[in-house]
Amino acid sequence: MSTPNERIGAAVKMSLREHAVDDVVTALTGHFVSLLVEFLRRKGVDTSKRIHIDGGKNRDITIGPVK
Repeated sequence: MSTPNERIGAAVKMSLREHAVDDVVTALTGHFVSLLVEFLRRKGVDTSKRIHIDGGKNRDITIGPVK
């Protein structure tokens, strides 16, 4: 049985064979934001406001409110 990470990785590789990189990045970004917003909503966070993730030594991520 594969892990979620392995399954997602395989799906991304297949998508990159069939679609342009910018289309795959757009799809992945949309899925990431949706998943993160739902995760935070379930934890009681007000997701109608800006979401900021401190990346520590890596890059930070900021997700603006819905337009």
